[in-house]
Amino acid sequence: MLVSRAVPSFALDFTHAVRLLVRRPGFSLLAIATLAIGIGVNVVAFSAVNALLLRPLDYPGADRLAWFFESRTSGTYGSVSLPVVEAAAARGRAIDGIAAETRLPLAWTHERVTDQVWAQVVTANYFDLLGTAPHAGRFFVDADRSATTPAVVVSERFWTTTLLQQAFSPRTLTLNEVEHAVIGVVDDGFKGPGGLFAPDVWVLVDQRHALRLPAELEHAASPAFTAVVRLREGVEAGAAAADLTLVAEAAAPLEPDDRRPDGVRARVVPFGDGHPETREIARIAWVAMATVGLVLLLACFNVASLLMARAVERQREIAIRAAIGASRLQILKQLAVEGLVFASLSGAAALAVAYWSEQLLSTFSLPAPIPQRLDLSPDWRTAVFTMALVVAGGLVPALWPAWQATRRLDGRDLGSGVVGGGPAGHTRARRGLVMMQVAGSTAFLGAALLFAHSFTAARQHDPGMDLDRTLVVEVSPHAHGYDRARAQQAVDAFVDRLSQAPGIETAGLGDRVPFYVGFPQTLALERPEQPCHDAACGRIQSYAAGPRYFAAQDIAVVAGREFEQADAGRTDLVILNRALAARLFGAENPVGAWVREGRDDAARMRQVVGVVADVTQRSPTEPPTAAAYVPLTDDDYASTLTIVARTASDAGRAAPLAREILGAVAPGVPPGAIHPMRERLRVPMWPLRTATGSSSPARCSRSPWRCVASSASPTSRCASGCASSA
Repeated sequence: MLVSRAVPSFALDFTHAVRLLVRRPGFSLLAIATLAIGIGVNVVAFSAVNALLLRPLDYPGADRLAWFFESRTSGTYGSVSLPVVEAAAARGRAIDGIAAETRLPLAWTHERVTDQVWAQVVTANYFDLLGTAPHAGRFFVDADRSATTPAVVVSERFWTTTLLQQAFSPRTLTLNEVEHAVIGVVDDGFKGPGGLFAPDVWVLVDQRHALRLPAELEHAASPAFTAVVRLREGVEAGAAAADLTLVAEAAAPLEPDDRRPDGVRARVVPFGDGHPETREIARIAWVAMATVGLVLLLACFNVASLLMARAVERQREIAIRAAIGASRLQILKQLAVEGLVFASLSGAAALAVAYWSEQLLSTFSLPAPIPQRLDLSPDWRTAVFTMALVVAGGLVPALWPAWQATRRLDGRDLGSGVVGGGPAGHTRARRGLVMMQVAGSTAFLGAALLFAHSFTAARQHDPGMDLDRTLVVEVSPHAHGYDRARAQQAVDAFVDRLSQAPGIETAGLGDRVPFYVGFPQTLALERPEQPCHDAACGRIQSYAAGPRYFAAQDIAVVAGREFEQADAGRTDLVILNRALAARLFGAENPVGAWVREGRDDAARMRQVVGVVADVTQRSPTEPPTAAAYVPLTDDDYASTLTIVARTASDAGRAAPLAREILGAVAPGVPPGAIHPMRERLRVPMWPLRTATGSSSPARCSRSPWRCVASSASPTSRCASGCASSA
């Protein structure tokens, strides 16, 4: 009986709410749009948090899957070396299997063109351990480990958007100059346990010698793999960790004594606990989620203010309802239904806002050099969250003005049309809403102004080099089958030919250039007669540079000289930037002086041959930091190298020519990156596009000595006023 009465009552309330919305279309559209923006932005933010933190890895038997880390003296969690993976597969008693993955760029040669593709190097049981089925074809089997023609598995995305668009049969791929047989396709929804990396291809680690992959993959002291284990039935993570610790310790002596790792200890983390790296950013993610929630709260305040204004207009209607017998609960229910109706419409509109915001979110994604993908597709968590926002967004703005409008329903104000505690009650409530709106709006306005100031300051910051006429080319010959000697020959030939190409003024070589992605290299430098102690000692960022490295970037040599060809491989030379020279030598000219690198028995002396201007190394928001430059050595050719070229005009126009020269002197080596220096700002500028709080960086570091023109850098920036006379 109660249900039969409630249903018609709700239907009447719903019908009345719809009529009111239609009667005031301007008011209705404003309230719906305001709430839709607040709900939509929060749904998108939750989708990102859900994909990153909440959505479980969907593998069969995931309750018995766990990450396996090597814990060393340098950190709590770390990757696993290949010898330890192989030892665990053979001798691990607490696990039913172990699989491993690592990522590498490979050279893909097709139609006389060499491009770079990103590969996941995996063990043969990788897909089987995860219980993943192929989208087409098959996955790796043991026979593929020693096959004459290596096998390769490709992603569905790479298969449909790249391979099937080629004018040749996609049954084979030439990777690192080795022909591979395409045996299967991985479903586009597959996500490996190692993170958000979205590879193009998967290859077997057992074929590393045929692919001529870096030898470091085999070293016990160079852990490079993300490992996953399947625990045996009834075995807990702690017991598995104890067992794998013994395995890891036994595998360590497989390497020479000078590469033997110390303090190896296994850590096993069940999938249900979440990846440790993800857990570390969880607090930041939830703080960001709470910040975005302020958008919805502010939207609720705005809608509540609108409803409060409309409640004043509807005072006579509410008084009439009370006079004919409507209880306060019935009137509150009517007003709540009205709020839920426009909240539901706002939820529908929020879907469009969420779709648009999702596209916007992708434009603000980190422009990392490695392909990554965050699956923002909705699931039941997103649906429940959206429904909760719709209910909260409908009730919160509606109940407060409704409560104020129904505080006194005795009918004494029927003639005057004033209810709800009189004008004073409404005035106090509206003043409270206005104060909240002003406070929230002021906070958002302040953040927006701070963001605009930081972004403008960063854009106007002088990095100390030419961003538009400097072409940057990154190459990794070691990852594409080149040994150290062949890599050195190819890279040096590329630099020489590039420097002589039309439209190129000069070209140089180094291990890294400004705005690089990765961990910095450091060394300890001090004056022998003024050794530093304890807290005063600090490690300094260091870079390896070859001839014309500074001239190619238009970095001023303010004293001394650049490195020359005869300096290659020397370990007794160093170039300081102005910040480091001022720290070590004050107002003295350091050229010709000696500094000591290191403080133990392995310390060496280096002579200062030059001083260069300070340049922005990592972020436009950072002030100049001390930096030292040392000559390139043979060992540097066994890693990624960066070529910089000074162009006569826009550097982007020289990219095709540089690619052509690289293909001629280093067949099978694709450029990891080839773009103007300005494009490298996309990564350090990314936080300023999504957050605020950066201060304006210092524009110029003054030198205590006179700038000295250099033949290597005839267009010195010293005349710009950044340096003062001694």
